[in-house]
Amino acid sequence: MPLRQQVLWPDKPLAFSAVPGDDAALHFGVYHTGELICCLSAFALAEGLWQIRKFATVAEWQRKGFGTILLATVIKQLEQQGALRFELDARQTACEFYEKLGFAPCSAPFEKSGLPYIRMARQVLT
Repeated sequence: MPLRQQVLWPDKPLAFSAVPGDDAALHFGVYHTGELICCLSAFALAEGLWQIRKFATVAEWQRKGFGTILLATVIKQLEQQGALRFELDARQTACEFYEKLGFAPCSAPFEKSGLPYIRMARQVLT
């Protein structure tokens, strides 16, 4: 929770970073010398459908490949467990990052807490 808040919503209280379903979600992270530097959560929405949420990397560790490795690893692990589709709400500033990992826009842009987002999805190729 502190990493989510620090990276995604630094101007909001810690509780703002909690979302319904956190207790049932799968949480993944990357540690460097004992410090959590990157995290994301995966929420099962339906059989084969997962939503990636709360993906955050500490600013000084961004653009060094940790997020790419974490997301690719989570996708691979969930695909091995039967995942067929992944969805996420991307800040529009991050769309290019997700497109490089096989995600494509699947909604009209929308606003969340004052920031522009777009829903993106990645279908598992069978």
